[in-house]
Amino acid sequence: MRASGPVLSFALIGAYALFWAGGLVSYVALDGPPAGSEWAAPVFLFLAAGLALRLAPATARPALMMGGLWGLAAEAAGLRLGVPFGHYSYTAALGPAVLGVPWAIGCAWLTLLAYVSERTGSLGLTGRGWAPLAAAWMVGLDLLIDPLAAGPLGFWRWRDPGAYYGIPALNFAGWFLVSLPFFLAFSSRWQAPRGIGWLGLSLVAFFTVIAFARGLFLAGLVGLLLICLHAAADAVAVRGQRVR
Repeated sequence: MRASGPVLSFALIGAYALFWAGGLVSYVALDGPPAGSEWAAPVFLFLAAGLALRLAPATARPALMMGGLWGLAAEAAGLRLGVPFGHYSYTAALGPAVLGVPWAIGCAWLTLLAYVSERTGSLGLTGRGWAPLAAAWMVGLDLLIDPLAAGPLGFWRWRDPGAYYGIPALNFAGWFLVSLPFFLAFSSRWQAPRGIGWLGLSLVAFFTVIAFARGLFLAGLVGLLLICLHAAADAVAVRGQRVR
């Protein structure tokens, strides 16, 4: 029984790594996922969320699940009202949905919120005064992910075009406003382990490589900046530990 914990963790890591590698091959070396593998994208996001929850302290899991549900609720409002993100619609690529929003989107919100919490926590920036910085980090992640999700990946489609890869500016303001309450409420209550940082970095690298492979160079540059920011945060954290 005691070995069940590590076994589950290794199983999640192995499955996630397999889907991560398969996704890169599909979108970089091929024209896209093979026919009949449409289920792979939502499973990949479910695995990422499951791994984030597995790596997070038990006391943090309810907050992360609330964050995922909060993201789902915001997306449901966005589909019907056009706020806070703008007018868009999901395709069938992400699988089963509730109120028109794929469950996998809640998994994506959960994973990204966990990652940014880990990054800001590693820097000691966990007070409420730093919540806007964490929310801005979430916007940076969407600047990388959205052009791919609404483009080559075909996860959703925007109805009102914008200047940045056809994405309206309202979407990025919406990401900031939806993320901010989570960090105001929870960012100072738990310390995320480094494993969540590696999980988030793997997602950033995943989308960055695909962005360059598909010719979305500006989005790719955003991804490189996010990778540099991740590395800089690690360097600052290590330096802080040495000073202590």
